[in-house]
Amino acid sequence: MAAPVFGRTPTCLNCIRRIITAPTSSPLASSSASWTAAPISPFSRPQIRNKSKHHYDEGVIVRLLEDIPRYGRKDAIFRVDRGRMRNLWYPKNKAEYMTVQRFAELGLSRKSDVGEREHDFRAHERAGQEVEEEAEAAPAAKTAAEEAVSAYTIAPERIHALLATLVVPTITFHRKPIPAAAAPEPETPAPKRSPLLAQHVQDLPPSLEKKKKDSSSKAAAEPQAIFGSVSTTDILLAIRSDLALDPEASRIPLDARSIRFVGMEDEDADRVKTLGEWEVEIAVPGASRFVPEVQFVRRTVQVLPAEDAE
Repeated sequence: MAAPVFGRTPTCLNCIRRIITAPTSSPLASSSASWTAAPISPFSRPQIRNKSKHHYDEGVIVRLLEDIPRYGRKDAIFRVDRGRMRNLWYPKNKAEYMTVQRFAELGLSRKSDVGEREHDFRAHERAGQEVEEEAEAAPAAKTAAEEAVSAYTIAPERIHALLATLVVPTITFHRKPIPAAAAPEPETPAPKRSPLLAQHVQDLPPSLEKKKKDSSSKAAAEPQAIFGSVSTTDILLAIRSDLALDPEASRIPLDARSIRFVGMEDEDADRVKTLGEWEVEIAVPGASRFVPEVQFVRRTVQVLPAEDAE
């Protein structure tokens, strides 16, 4: 049996198995001797893929019912994208489908009467019609970035007026205070009492009375800590709730970086953790530093104990 001749290494597993196992006669050996071909690895040569024979969609044949710039005159017959015909022209009665039945009704031939699109036909007229039609067929939803860009069309003076009008003068938050731990007082020896004094009379030394007054005044002067904090993000949410009442003001692109506490420069300058009042600045988007009267809007932030809210 003659050895099969292959132009290249076969990729079929059955063919490779037949080449490896089939005995063949060697021209250099005796007639009775037989030998087996060496195993051929299917990875010895890369697989070669030919060009795909898939036929691409050339579109659908249509007949124009009116003149369309950059496509052709009325009654012109040519191929066009299926999506354009389905979404734009057919719903607006600008073109019709040329089916086999329609070709027969008009006495036309599918082979000889199908022309080409005229790209230069009235191209100077309504050059943006194609873009406008596509925008009408598939209106794209505005992204957050596009809304932010459109919001900058509002003048900074108008933004300053909206913020000054709609944002309340005092933004109030309620937080639960942390109870202050009483510092242990040093034990002092009981003063010697005269046996002539009555039992209900308390004679505290002047130094002890002064210490108690100083400790009470110091505790009242220190700000009381709260559970959690009030950050610029909390203030931003409160401001946005006020701006949401006006359609124009709701487009103002504010973020937490637009708000800062006046006079705070430490690491936690974007939040407060005690009860009290603070002044904040709201930066006006798009305002120039050369016009300071519209650059910021100042408001007061007040943090009260949660018990007062009830």
